[in-house]
Amino acid sequence: ASDYAWPQKMTEAITLAYEKAGGKIIGADYYPFGTTDFGPAFQKIKSLKPDVVWSMVVGNDAVTQLKQYRSFDIKQPLIAPLDEVFNKDALPPGVAAGTYAPPRS
Repeated sequence: ASDYAWPQKMTEAITLAYEKAGGKIIGADYYPFGTTDFGPAFQKIKSLKPDVVWSMVVGNDAVTQLKQYRSFDIKQPLIAPLDEVFNKDALPPGVAAGTYAPPRS
């Protein structure tokens, strides 16, 4: 997640709800704005083998992260509130394929 209040609080809320439903969170990392290399995070994801990956990285960093996520060939589904965090039209065709973006209510 991006390292500021909204993603941090969302991560707390998601963790509470997920664990209440019987799930287990195995990691959470925060990144400063302007991060250009998410490789270490993706190596960690590949080694931990979670069932799903939730992302709260925002803005241009979210576009960078999603492109890199695909380049690491991670098989786990990625959940990201795409409409909330950036203009998904900024992505090249196909990059968001397989990403679950919860609808806005």
